[in-house]
Order: sequence, then C-alpha cells, then structure tokens
Amino acid sequence: PGYAAAVVVKGIAHPGLDIEKRDRDVSAEVLERFSHPEDEKFHPLLLWSVKEAAYKTLSAETQSKAWLQSIRVRD
Repeated sequence: PGYAAAVVVKGIAHPGLDIEKRDRDVSAEVLERFSHPEDEKFHPLLLWSVKEAAYKTLSAETQSKAWLQSIRVRD
C-alpha cells in the first residue's frame, strides 16, 4: 500500500518527521480528539501526520504540556 510522510522544519535544530502507512485508518473518534475547530479540512491521515511532525519539533518539556489538539493546521 505504500507510505506517506509529513515533515515540519522549525529552524534547523528540531525538524519533525512522521511516517504512516497510507492505508492507516484514522477513526472519527481519534480525529475528534486531536483536531481543532480551526484546522483546515484535510484528509484525516494527512492532518494526523502533520500534527505528529509538528509535535516532534517541540522540546521534551513542551511536549509534556502540549496536546495535538492545540496544534492548528492551515493551508
């Protein structure tokens, strides 16, 4: 089925990368937990992957306080 990846670069020191199987199902329940009303309407797997990559750019201290729902995705 293949893979999909999202890369977020925050400066040079902390790039974020998320790789997912393209056929991975993101359920409506999971989507509701990590999406934000202001997120642009992207395919659920793309939204998940971009948020995961953005989350990985954060320091460990910030990650412990952040939720994927607090990361907004816009075109």
